[in-house]
Amino acid sequence: MFQRFPVAEAQEIMGAAMRPAMIVGWQLPGRIGSFLGLILVAVAVAVAYARSGRAGRWFPAGVLVGMLVWLFGARSWNLVLGLAGPVILLLAFGAVGVAILRMDDREWSSAG
Repeated sequence: MFQRFPVAEAQEIMGAAMRPAMIVGWQLPGRIGSFLGLILVAVAVAVAYARSGRAGRWFPAGVLVGMLVWLFGARSWNLVLGLAGPVILLLAFGAVGVAILRMDDREWSSAG
């Protein structure tokens, strides 16, 4: 959409996105909601994973490290650090997903 605007108008739109009302009303709730949702999902998965008897300390640590690297890496404008956090989160949640997929019906029903 920005490609169709003249440069001056596109700069004005981008400048408006950095006004305090836009940050407080739109950007901040999205960021807080994303991180809060990620924390709640991590807690729920850690509890369910612990109840199934397969829990390790690596999962909460992986989520914490992934979130911190994502938060600080993205602010550093470094591509490697910016991508490392989501990759760590993907590996942590992916490993839990693979473990859940490998559970048979008996293990799955006893975990609930």
